[in-house]
Amino acid sequence: MSTVEVGIAGLGSYLPGKAVDAWEAVRESGISREKFEHIGASEIHMAAPGEMPSDMAAEAGRRALADAGLEPGDLDLIIYSGSVKDHSRWQASNKVQADLQAFNSYVFDLYQGACGQNLALSIARDMMLADPELNNVLIAAAERWDTSLERPILGHSFVFGDGASAAVLTRDHPRLRLLSWAHTTRGEHHQAFCIPDVGAGTHLTPEVFARGGHLFQFYRPRNRSADATAAFVEEFNRQGRETLDLAAGRAGVSVSDIAFTVMLNSSYRHNKRFLELAGLSAKRSSAGFIADTGLLGTADVFYNLERARLEGLLQEGEPVAVYTVGGGYSWGASLLRA
Repeated sequence: MSTVEVGIAGLGSYLPGKAVDAWEAVRESGISREKFEHIGASEIHMAAPGEMPSDMAAEAGRRALADAGLEPGDLDLIIYSGSVKDHSRWQASNKVQADLQAFNSYVFDLYQGACGQNLALSIARDMMLADPELNNVLIAAAERWDTSLERPILGHSFVFGDGASAAVLTRDHPRLRLLSWAHTTRGEHHQAFCIPDVGAGTHLTPEVFARGGHLFQFYRPRNRSADATAAFVEEFNRQGRETLDLAAGRAGVSVSDIAFTVMLNSSYRHNKRFLELAGLSAKRSSAGFIADTGLLGTADVFYNLERARLEGLLQEGEPVAVYTVGGGYSWGASLLRA
């Protein structure tokens, strides 16, 4: 790894003002109350009419800049890594730059599903290594789900909420230093999740809307039996553990040294199971944060990291892991030094 020290100087989050009971929001999907309780979501936030992902991302970015003690003009780069954007084939990072008036920065969008913010950490640090004039990078993401889900739920593991988060990475910042990272992909599952008929494959017609082809869904999952699903879950967790092991080894620590784990707000039961298999504690993780927000998507990363910091769960000098999984499937792990 390089000798360039990059730390997270500022964190910021934004949740819409409207909060609703998660069970009331999803009960008409047909999920049983028992399965719903395993997910762990109690409350979710919903964006106001006209409140776009770019608006929420820009507000999270303002809060991250304020936390870092920086001005928009101090930014050299902005990376937008949300899955949902205001428009298709449109650059949300450009809008965030304009909203912040951060015109000294170069910007681009990154799409890697729920691994977006995690991957953006390593991309930003590598770019800072390559360019000594790149000093401050804003990574921001937001999600709004009402136009891509009839109800804010997918399967028995994902209850979605709206919101945004952001982080400012700064050269030579001493806290939350990025030590290492690892990313792996199993592309044979590329059709598991998607919005199948928004893209080059299909013209949008009334028939597409009638069959729900414009909605985010389990599209063509490879596992169609209980045995196949059980085998996949085992393989899924093994791949995640290997990715986490690789990132920890690159940081010169073992997984058992990890003091806190930042995760996505997917099913609490699934997260707890993974942590147990990795030899980590759910109490020393963000697994329980799902209760207050549901799954924000990739924005979970900096929201959960900020919340852990504010709640005093990160002790200076201890290793912190950021572990994410994106549909299709990709795994990401980053090691930070608090």
